[in-house]
Formats: sequence, structure tokens, C-alpha cells
Amino acid sequence: MITRKRKNKDGASSSGTINKSDDLFSSLPDNVFTVIFSFLTMREAFYACISCKKLKHLVTLIPYVEFNEKENDCFTDKEEFVQSVSRFLQNHGCLVKKFELAFDPLGKVYSRSVSDWLSSFAKKGIEEVDLMLGGTKNFKFPSSLLTAATLKVLKLRNFTVDETSITGFKNLKSLLLESMNVPDSVMGLITFHCESLQHLTLDNCSGFTEIKIVDPRSNIETLILINCCIDDFFWLNVVSLKKLVIRQRIMNFLVQGSPHVDNLILYRGAELPITWQESERVKEHIIESLGNVKSLQLGGWAFECLAGHWSTHQFTKLEEILLLDFNVCLKNTAALTKLISQAVGVNKLLISINQNSAGDHGIYTDRNFESVLANFSDDEYEKQPRIALSNNSSLGNSTIRVVKILGFTGTIYELCHIKFMLAHFRLLRLFKVTPIKDIDVDEDQSRAYAELISSYPRVSADVDILMGSEEFNLEN
Repeated sequence: MITRKRKNKDGASSSGTINKSDDLFSSLPDNVFTVIFSFLTMREAFYACISCKKLKHLVTLIPYVEFNEKENDCFTDKEEFVQSVSRFLQNHGCLVKKFELAFDPLGKVYSRSVSDWLSSFAKKGIEEVDLMLGGTKNFKFPSSLLTAATLKVLKLRNFTVDETSITGFKNLKSLLLESMNVPDSVMGLITFHCESLQHLTLDNCSGFTEIKIVDPRSNIETLILINCCIDDFFWLNVVSLKKLVIRQRIMNFLVQGSPHVDNLILYRGAELPITWQESERVKEHIIESLGNVKSLQLGGWAFECLAGHWSTHQFTKLEEILLLDFNVCLKNTAALTKLISQAVGVNKLLISINQNSAGDHGIYTDRNFESVLANFSDDEYEKQPRIALSNNSSLGNSTIRVVKILGFTGTIYELCHIKFMLAHFRLLRLFKVTPIKDIDVDEDQSRAYAELISSYPRVSADVDILMGSEEFNLEN
């Protein structure tokens, strides 16, 4: 005999469970689940559907569709993968807002299937398309996407584009082209006809000699260039950008005019030595042309390229300096000091220390690090190559108010650099040091370094010194 448990006022049984007939979750309208699925990945939404018999039909309502032929870093059977994707799209019952595909169609073997998939969802409602077609080269751009007037984000890899491919994207806001040949004719149409485009990224692309963004109707705010394979060099002719990101193995670009770039991010890899031509190019066409930059972020060899040639140029609008993979040594410290003295309005300095170069002279690696710190006196400090930095009276006029150091490893050079900044930045209000994990998890070491740093003379009486995740705040 089946007995019914008495329910409480809220519908729960006396045992605290929910009666199946009152399962509100499975009784919700389908359109509610479509909204819920928009916040989940396809995998999460799929498992949510198959977890309940009443929800299995909702698989066809998942708005974000993602397919990757690699499962747990292993390739699935290609024929089985193609059939499963085709079957899913044929049975899909709602508009696809995002379509993401990572698949190698093996040249022309499965190209027709890929074209059919793209045609099936390229209709009103699609907002984002991300296509990664493995090592396949010259996959022709699908004309069906040109009819997708609602498309806002497009990411293409290993495709072939021509003049007719680009002109249809009137409402596109973000475009990524990777491992593609982009001739000047197509580049010009991208910047001219994609009138709503705000973010343009070229990754490992070739074929162009100029990027020209001078039309006053252009809405492009962010331009990102990553390892573009240009034989000689290419021109940047940009009037106004909020962000310009250049991550090149070599400095093979030239700047025309004096563009108004708010945020410049320049990262030059260390695979090759810095050539004389690069140095001269940086000096003549980058430093002198980008004097309107408000935020400057340098990484890798880029800092050495730029810092080695600063002369009397003034960065009157520079407010923020961010250094990535910074190698704390006398040469770079002197160059940074010179840069700060030329950027009269800079108020924030962020330094991320290069971990590969920080192992030398590390104090924290010493078993008796506490005694080393205790004996780290002014005499020891003066033995370090600091004298070259002594004639920097112009730093007394620096407007820097915030300094943050990430990846502090406890080297003598780092401590010298910190001591130097505390002694010269008169308007400093916040000085925060975040050490590497080895130090940060050890409260005794963090406190020992914090006490040492807090003992350094400070030209600013109002500066707060914070150390580590615990943020030891120690007063003089």
C-alpha cells in the first residue's frame, strides 16, 4: 500500500523532499529554458537536458552551439563526428545565436558538409560565429553568412576572403582573422564598408602592406596585430584608436602621422636579437609618432627597444605605465627612470617581474633568509650598481601616486629598485608588492619582507605600503 506524506504549506513533504507531481523545474515553459541555456556552455546545457526525461526535447533549443572534433584532447572518428553534427543541426528547433566549430575537413573531403552547416544557421538571429578549420588552407568564405544581418562577432581561421565577402557585414562589431592572406584591397574594404566594426584582430596574417583607418565614419576602437607575417614592413595609418595592441616577433611596422591612440600595448618576443634597423625604426616611427598615448604597456624586448632610444621626447599625455616580463637590472631600471622623468603626468606604475630572470641573487632561496634580511644594510645597498641612478633629481617632480609590483621574488636588485622609488616619488600614496606564491603562502617571509621595505626612507609621508595577499600595512 502506498501512503501519501503530509505536505507543509510550501509544498514540501514532511520528509523534506519535493513530490514529483510538483516538480516546478520541469514544468517551466520552454522559452524560459532557452534563456537559462544562454548562460551555459553547450555541454552544460546538454547534460542539464538529458538529466531529466521531461527535458530531453530541450536539446534542440540550445542557442549556443559548439562542436569540437577533439574530445579530451583526442580526435573522434571524423565520419561519426560529421554525421552527429549534421543530425543535430537538422533537428535543431530554435535560432542559433552562437555557432562555434573546431574541425579539420581534410581539404575538400568534408568541405561540403561544413558549407551545409553554415547555411543551416546563417539566418536571422545569429550573433556570433567562430570557425577554426584546423590545418585546412584556402577554405572559401561561405556566401550564406552574408545574409546574416544580425551577425555581431565573426572569427575566421584559414579562410579565403575577397572583396565580395566583406561588404555584407554592415552590423559586424568584432572581427578576427587568423592564418589568412588579407590583401590590401580586402583590408581597405574591411575598414571602410564594415561601418559598425569596433574591434579588429589580425593574427598570423599576411598579404597587406598598409592598415588605413582614417575615415571619420569609422567606429574601430581596438586594433590588435599578432605576429603578422610581412616580408618587409607595413604601415599603420590610423587617426584615432582607443587601443592599439601589437604583439610582433620583430618591430616590422611604421606609423604615419601622429595618431591619437589612448592605450598602446607593445610586446616584442625574445626569439631574435634586436637589430639596428629595428632600433632605428622604433626611434623614428614609434616614439615620435605616438606622443598622444595615455596608457603605455610594454612587454618582452619591447621595453628595451623603446627605452634604449628615449632622448628629449616628452609624453605629455601619458598617465599609466605597465611593464610585463620586466627584468629588474641596472640597465632597465635606469631606462625606466628616464621614461618616468619624460612622462610628466604619469600617475600609475605597474610592474610584472620576469620570473625567468629573477632567480639570480634571490634572498628567499637562502635557508637563512631572515639573517640575510637582517644584514641587508645601507652598506650592502650601496654595493649594488645603484650609483648610476643617483643623478635623477627630476624624479622629485614625478606625479606617480600608485606603484604596484607583481611577481616579487625577493632579489637584491628588486629591493634596491623599491628603495629607490620610495626615496624619490614625492606624491606616492599607495605602494603594493605582490610576491610569488612561494613567498606569499609563507606568512613569516611575507612579514619579514614587509618589515624590511617599510623601514626604507620615504620621501612621501602619506604612502601606504601593502605586502602580499594578507596586505601587511606597516607604518614607519
